[in-house]
Amino acid sequence: MKRLFGMILAIVWLGAGSAAVAQGQAGSVSSLKGSAVAQAPGGSARSLSEGSEILQNDTITTESDSSVSLIFLDETTFEIGEDAAIVIDQFVYQPGSVGGSFAANILKGGFKFVSGNVAK
Repeated sequence: MKRLFGMILAIVWLGAGSAAVAQGQAGSVSSLKGSAVAQAPGGSARSLSEGSEILQNDTITTESDSSVSLIFLDETTFEIGEDAAIVIDQFVYQPGSVGGSFAANILKGGFKFVSGNVAK
């Protein structure tokens, strides 16, 4: 199986208004099958469950036979498959603004991505 390393996924849309960098929570776990963990840079790994917070700069990792669905504050969704890892590098969103950005580094594994309000 071909592995995908260092791929940068970025959706950026900047309009006339300004957007603020999300402080703290960027999203949450909407569903989980098996086990997955999130780890902030320099922090300890925390087990995820439905409703767990996802923070900017978190690395999300799934085990074999596991998958996790994430929903972000702008309604962007990420479905991450088994044996996968992704870093939430940047999440900029302010409800009601006309701009924002989302960037993630896909380290390995499969995923499905549906853009939310950041791309509108």
